[in-house]
Amino acid sequence: MKAKIIYIAAYLIAFLVTTGGMIFLNSQFNNIFEFDFSPPQNFNADSLKQQLMVSDSVNVVNPETPVVSIEKNPETKTVMTAEKMKLLDSIDVLRAELEEIKKNNLDNVNTTVQNTTQNTSEENNNDYQKWLKKTADLYSSMDSRKAAKIIQNYSDNIARDIIYAMKKKKAADILAEMNPETATRIMKIN
Repeated sequence: MKAKIIYIAAYLIAFLVTTGGMIFLNSQFNNIFEFDFSPPQNFNADSLKQQLMVSDSVNVVNPETPVVSIEKNPETKTVMTAEKMKLLDSIDVLRAELEEIKKNNLDNVNTTVQNTTQNTSEENNNDYQKWLKKTADLYSSMDSRKAAKIIQNYSDNIARDIIYAMKKKKAADILAEMNPETATRIMKIN
């Protein structure tokens, strides 16, 4: 048992030292997994674009590479290769694509919310219809005078739905037992 504990402790210590070493080395160098032990560079698209576009001195360019000259101000000129121009264009294209993806995701979220709301309202409507049928059947089996007293305490819309769910004769008996103003208010079309 002691041997197993010693092996587990040795494994955990080795794991923690290795993991810590990888984290430390990766923070000190660019990418240790690709054996790139140069100092780390923080990538920022805006700073890269500024570095590519604005320079105080003229860059030395390979003679085979096409050159585009851009004037920063009348006294100094900045030289850009076609590769740098392509890189600048690709950064702008990537930003536009990112905005399009964000817009599409927002549209998908809105569509999902609408569909969920519709499904919920359909389920609620089905539940209401089941409740309405059971309640109308219950009040139909009661004495008309007692059912009228109970039904007139509901909101006008629910009372109207309950009465319309009953058979005509029973609904007429219940309405006859109600106060005339209440019966008129319940049966009034909104």
